[in-house]
Amino acid sequence: MRVSRKLSVRMLMLAILGIAIGLAVIRWNDPAVRYRRTGEADAFYAVLKSQIKNGDSIDKVSRLLGVGSLVTDPKVHAYFVSYALRTPSENPQGARDTDRFSTWKTTEWNITLQFRDGHLINHQPAIYPLGAATVLSR
Repeated sequence: MRVSRKLSVRMLMLAILGIAIGLAVIRWNDPAVRYRRTGEADAFYAVLKSQIKNGDSIDKVSRLLGVGSLVTDPKVHAYFVSYALRTPSENPQGARDTDRFSTWKTTEWNITLQFRDGHLINHQPAIYPLGAATVLSR
């Protein structure tokens, strides 16, 4: 009886270990985790395509991507506002002087996202390339 109880405890421990390893592998391959770890553009695009949508709070975006660099230079801010107003097909919600722009760096580009009243606007996931990280995130 004692041997079978020890065997049951060992089997339970092995099962728990297996589940923990499986969850760690899944988490390690999550595009948001990979972007925060490596700055990999492909992982960043995967997050933008599949995990972030218009209306998401800046807190949610920051939890996924890390905190972006707030655009504080008045000339750069004015450029982003002006660009959004000149390109209504890409920026249907336009721009206001009170909008906040935050930039994230990747291995390929710096990507700037626009927030109004603490929520993402003018986000168009379709413009980001479909890469290996995107396929893995599905």
